[in-house]
Amino acid sequence: GKVFHLAKGYRGRSKNCWVIARNRVEKGLQYQYRDRRTKKRELRSQWIQQIGAASKQMGNLSYSRFIHGVVENGIALDRRTLAELAITEPFSFRAVVDTVQNPPASEVPRVESDPVKSYPVREFPAFADRSSHSIGEVVMAEDQ
Repeated sequence: GKVFHLAKGYRGRSKNCWVIARNRVEKGLQYQYRDRRTKKRELRSQWIQQIGAASKQMGNLSYSRFIHGVVENGIALDRRTLAELAITEPFSFRAVVDTVQNPPASEVPRVESDPVKSYPVREFPAFADRSSHSIGEVVMAEDQ
């Protein structure tokens, strides 16, 4: 029944011998559970590598200095979005790097979400139409 359905495509007796199929399916489900969490870690690591490479290439900034500048200047883009910008829209990413290197002179309004730490928030008009993220919370939720 269910075990043999899940074991479909396995090699050898793992697909049609009850005891072996059950063991292989149980192990496969354990791997599946573990790797759903590992995937999130690996993707975040990949985004960090992509952002670091792009920030070095475009502004000779290390990853840590770039992310510090992003938070300090109130650029409310998470790592996933920054990595996507670095790959697909290099001119937009260049604008972010330039903003980090040469912050505007005006004072940026700060959002008081954490009593210990307050983050500045600045919205870019070019990204205002992206409704998939709530702009003010992206940076804060990821950096805590």
